[in-house]
Amino acid sequence: MIHLSHLFYNDKNDRYLQNWFNEKNYITLCIFGNHENYDRLLSLPMVDIGIGETVYKVSDKIYYLQRGKIYNIENKQFLALGGGESIDKETRTEGINWWRKEQWSYTEQENLFILLKNIKEVDYVISHTAPDYFLDFLQIHLRKNLRQYRDDTVRINNQINSFIKFKHWYCGHYHTTLTVKNKYTCLYKDFRFI
Repeated sequence: MIHLSHLFYNDKNDRYLQNWFNEKNYITLCIFGNHENYDRLLSLPMVDIGIGETVYKVSDKIYYLQRGKIYNIENKQFLALGGGESIDKETRTEGINWWRKEQWSYTEQENLFILLKNIKEVDYVISHTAPDYFLDFLQIHLRKNLRQYRDDTVRINNQINSFIKFKHWYCGHYHTTLTVKNKYTCLYKDFRFI
């Protein structure tokens, strides 16, 4: 699974990326991030590709997982979180290159925690941002204060981290690759087979 950032800006680079992924002999599953064109993303058709919940179809090879759903992929359970606040939103234009829906709605949060009342363990958590626990290590790794990254999405991640058991948590928002305690991994321009 990887996250395709800015998939719907429709510039030359994005068309190149879509074509590149469409030529692969595998399916690419994405999660919501920040800077996504949520108006366009949420208007995509919802389809069932046989992984337990419906997904947003970009093409026959590219799909977005719904936020707050659990997917069964190759006999493993994946909790898809996604989303994250753009720390540079003041320099962006709403509806053009920034969307308010990058943050979880109250209804999405409520539905997530209703779902998790009956589920105490998943194999993997896939998110765009990470819980505070990982951010504390990331601050040391990057040698900079990450206070601006501790947004509402991170607070949701903190709740998940405190009461759901999982084998590994993967995120990608921070433009670095780092694994902490063999339990949390941020990926950037990197792939991992799980």
